[in-house]
Amino acid sequence: MEKKVLIRADGSEQIGLGHLTRTIDIANELRNYDFEITFLTKNFKDAISLIKRTDFKIKKLKKNYTISEVIKEIEEILKISNNFFEIIILDLQKEFNNQTYLDIFKKYSKKIIVFSDDPNPFYIDVDMVFAFSQNQEEYNYEHLNNTKYYTGLQYFPLNKIYQDVKKKEILHEIKNILLTFGGADPKNYSNRIGKILKNEDINANLFLILGRAFSKRKYKDLLKIKLKNLTIKKDISKMIDYFYESDLCICSAGNTLIELLTCGVPCIVLPQTDIEHIRAEFFSEKNMIINMGLDFTDELLISEIKKLIFDYSKRKLFNENAQKYLDGKGIKRIIDIILNVNNAENF
Repeated sequence: MEKKVLIRADGSEQIGLGHLTRTIDIANELRNYDFEITFLTKNFKDAISLIKRTDFKIKKLKKNYTISEVIKEIEEILKISNNFFEIIILDLQKEFNNQTYLDIFKKYSKKIIVFSDDPNPFYIDVDMVFAFSQNQEEYNYEHLNNTKYYTGLQYFPLNKIYQDVKKKEILHEIKNILLTFGGADPKNYSNRIGKILKNEDINANLFLILGRAFSKRKYKDLLKIKLKNLTIKKDISKMIDYFYESDLCICSAGNTLIELLTCGVPCIVLPQTDIEHIRAEFFSEKNMIINMGLDFTDELLISEIKKLIFDYSKRKLFNENAQKYLDGKGIKRIIDIILNVNNAENF
């Protein structure tokens, strides 16, 4: 008999699709152990489409409302469906602070598990927290009686294809440059970088991968740039193939950056949010990337691109440091912990 799991996660143009893609990867692994998965998510078209690909069940919430309204709506949905779940997983956004919201779910599940990439310490009363920001290892949660915290990048949930990536060879000559800025690209870096590169003599193939939530309006503007050595792809299901072929990547600092570094790709990073900047700064300090920060100029960016193209030693250093530090096994660790707890308590 299948055991039921509810996953509460959202996607939008503002936050992208990273919260959903990582919980979908978790859900796919849990499905292998006879768990029946239902997603509870805001009714954002691209997010719903992403979940539908997986054939998981979906319960839709309204797109815009206050926290008190969402608490009321969630409770109504759970009451009407009359479901009790073995596990409820919640992927929380940065600076979440509402225990009342979390307590609603306790009525409908044996175990409440929270995922978060917030770099700041936070204290909540649930069963387990996977706090996989790079900063979280610095904080002491041992004094908490009820909640078990698992912290740090070792728990960052990447698709299982990243568990055994091959060692990347760094070439002296740059042949392929990848551009990718997340599911939504809220700052429209795709367009900005396209215009910058059009005016420069970059002797390499450029591949721009757009996310599912990249708007039609921004896409039309992008096509007007007409950059001759640029190939545009949208909504690629297997990004790792492009990572293997890329000699350099210009990207944001969402989930994709962790994937790129796990594959050993040298990166110049353009963070789009404060939380992305914190992540990028961490990797920059460890000599894995160049972090341009939130307020970079076009001139400085093109200067850094050209310098890194011709600096084989630096690209090699970035590659080696990244592949030593990241192993892509976060989901395996998460699933092992969840299943061990389940077995111990006779789920």
